[in-house]
Amino acid sequence: MEKKRIQKLLSELGICSRRRAEVLIKENKVKVNGKTAKLGDKVDFKDAIKIEDVSLNLKDYVEKIYVILNKPKGYVTTMKDEKNRKTVMCLINGFFKERIYPVGRLDLNSQGLLLLTNDGEFANFIMHPSSNIKKTYEVVVNKPISKEEIIKMRDGVLIDGKKTAKSKIKILNKTKEKTKFLITIHEGKKRQIRKMVSIVMNCRVLKLNRIKIGPLKLEGLKIGEFKKLSLKEVLSLKKELNYEEA
Repeated sequence: MEKKRIQKLLSELGICSRRRAEVLIKENKVKVNGKTAKLGDKVDFKDAIKIEDVSLNLKDYVEKIYVILNKPKGYVTTMKDEKNRKTVMCLINGFFKERIYPVGRLDLNSQGLLLLTNDGEFANFIMHPSSNIKKTYEVVVNKPISKEEIIKMRDGVLIDGKKTAKSKIKILNKTKEKTKFLITIHEGKKRQIRKMVSIVMNCRVLKLNRIKIGPLKLEGLKIGEFKKLSLKEVLSLKKELNYEEA
């Protein structure tokens, strides 16, 4: 592992936030190899670090990583499946020593952008409804959509006794047989878009492809491909989502 600025490493490992680390360093409460640390000092797992005279064994901490995957159809978004179906973990097993897991869900017949991480707090933030994180899907249905149907889906649909929040819809292509459109929602109800289409349009979804989560995009990833986000990308993502580490 390459050396990193101490405040960044402490934040990445979940020991404390970068802001908190900077405060502790300025207050001379952090030592590296017996010497008082300064902002900008670089460290790795070989260094002996103390915070407020408490020794840290960095090897006990796992570096937080963030991976985006273009999920194919036919894979379930779980760690294991009791029905022995293929899971998204089959696509990344052996590539990361860290135990990462999917954030949220994409059902068996859906495809597209999926985030995986070992950062539990950030995963909970992404999934919590109060975060209002927008997710955009490309949808193809087997009939032309009407203006009335667009308005109904935009204004919210009653599903299982609860009305969905308003959504944004953009028509990409419409023929006598099919409609291709983008829909942006910020909820995560199970099979929400498929249920909205079924209730409002009384038709089938031929394709459901998530192309965006907040500022995250597929970035040219082919189906089944994945990539680890760089530290710069992670920091930019958290900033755009107004996520502040505790």
